[in-house]
Amino acid sequence: MTLAALGVPWTDLRTLPLHTLLDGRVAKLVAGQLLRSADRRTGAPTWFWVRDTPQANAELDYLVVGPAGLLPVEVKSGASGTLQSLHQFLWRSGTRVGARLHGSGWGDEQLEVQMGGRAMTYRLLSLPLYLAELVPALALP
Repeated sequence: MTLAALGVPWTDLRTLPLHTLLDGRVAKLVAGQLLRSADRRTGAPTWFWVRDTPQANAELDYLVVGPAGLLPVEVKSGASGTLQSLHQFLWRSGTRVGARLHGSGWGDEQLEVQMGGRAMTYRLLSLPLYLAELVPALALP
């Protein structure tokens, strides 16, 4: 119904890849709905994070509470895209594990990025968008 209200023809839903619809906004919508359905079962809330300063804005799509604590989640419609907001959150919070929901396969990797003039190493867990509902149950070390 949301897509119909936005003028997306139903035929596009059947023929176009998810990442092309509304420039990825559908991916965030789908991920949010799946995370919310998991929230209803566990009772844990899902949050988001915004850093709004004159120097730089950052918006993290979701903060999920799970067995491992707080897990920052960034949603990308395709297989690529920058994770600048995720990096900002990790750097400011001291958390060293983040997740990406995207239109590609599964991955678990150690990444190093430059933040504040220093190197920051963190673990990035990448999951296909359709597995978003499982994110709150992840017990990451």
